[in-house]
Amino acid sequence: MSNKQPLHPNSFNTNTPVHNGQYTYAQITKNNQTSVLEQPALAEQLVSFLNEFKTMFSQLLNQNSMILNLLTTVINKLNP
Repeated sequence: MSNKQPLHPNSFNTNTPVHNGQYTYAQITKNNQTSVLEQPALAEQLVSFLNEFKTMFSQLLNQNSMILNLLTTVINKLNP
């Protein structure tokens, strides 16, 4: 019988690297208490980016629709 006691999951030091000097995602984010929405400048940039992305994506969808309509017209005229 061994005199060593089994390690309890809560007994691990969460500040030490897991393997090869790498930290887990939980260890890295453990002390990060501020969220993105609590940083006004970052939140504004994120909203601005998402609005611009939405606009660009809508334009792309409209262009694809126009191309599809043009191709359909061409095919219908070539195939009487």
